[in-house]
Amino acid sequence: AWNSALGKIQIAGGTTAQQQIFYTALYHSLLHPNVISDTNGQYYGFDGRTHTVDAGHKAAYANYSGWDIYRSQAQLEALVAPQAASDTAQSMVDDYAQTGVFPKWSENNGESYVMVGDPADAIIADYYAFGAKDFDTTTALADMIKQASTANNDRPGLNYLDSPGYMPHDGTYGCCNFYGPVATTLEYNTADFAISALAGALGDTGHQKTYANRAQGWRNVLNPASGFVEPRNGGGSWTGGFDPTSGTDMVEAD
Repeated sequence: AWNSALGKIQIAGGTTAQQQIFYTALYHSLLHPNVISDTNGQYYGFDGRTHTVDAGHKAAYANYSGWDIYRSQAQLEALVAPQAASDTAQSMVDDYAQTGVFPKWSENNGESYVMVGDPADAIIADYYAFGAKDFDTTTALADMIKQASTANNDRPGLNYLDSPGYMPHDGTYGCCNFYGPVATTLEYNTADFAISALAGALGDTGHQKTYANRAQGWRNVLNPASGFVEPRNGGGSWTGGFDPTSGTDMVEAD
């Protein structure tokens, strides 16, 4: 099975050691999300109940390192394993049906809320754009739109996206694991653009436009005086003392 999966990509050139490194990395990239359903198709859902894999799908998947995988790993998975990626997307839709939120950084059937943003939008849009389309796309888009427009634990501070249009340095965020207001603003913008892209691909031009427009919120934290995105208070003032090498209001970076 692994020979078949890894054989989807053929390489040439380099040393034997370099080729081993390539296929080892490809192997690692395809370990997760991983199957959690049993051989009879049953699995323990996010709602604590026993569920069965949807008709037409082979397995249920879990363990989504959401923030870490939407930039490149999800696209790669869709290219080399479109059925597994489609089943993973359907599993995400099922998770939403069970709990009212998409998995963010889930471990088996539990949510840790680790890291920031709303990565499920980008993962699902990535899967679709790169060829994994065998899932309930209509429901997926509807759920993504609802999560992007209704208060929920995956998007603390969602209310700030309409006014002032960014996550304020002095905002109030509550649940769950919120930090890095500037970086989180950019993450929410990325998620909104992903919704826009999927909506456009499915012919929903109204939501395509709505979320493409809201995805421009990054402009609201771009300080023209410095050329950097910077921490900003809810009243519109910049926090001052900005240092481009500082991680203040950023996430694992500056």
